[in-house]
Amino acid sequence: MDDIDRQWKFLLQEHNDELIRQIATRASREPALRRLFPYVSMRNLRFSKVATTYPYDPMPYILTEVPGERYQVRDADNRELMTGTLDDVVRELAHIVSRTD
Repeated sequence: MDDIDRQWKFLLQEHNDELIRQIATRASREPALRRLFPYVSMRNLRFSKVATTYPYDPMPYILTEVPGERYQVRDADNRELMTGTLDDVVRELAHIVSRTD
């Protein structure tokens, strides 16, 4: 098992924050996101394309604007790209990541 798989397993099964597990569960179903290294910072789910240790690669991420209700996709400079449901923002983030490959 590599670092990315270990981190996904931790977020999906062992992370102590139910909201993070919920976001990670939905994000893990998107192949474009599943191949990235996921990590949590300030209760937001972020991703790294290359690095699996700090410092991570700057990438768009999922912000929990209103936990459990409203989410945002933010770019690496923290600008809002989209607000919506968890499904909406995960699909948009996967689309953004796919375009940058």
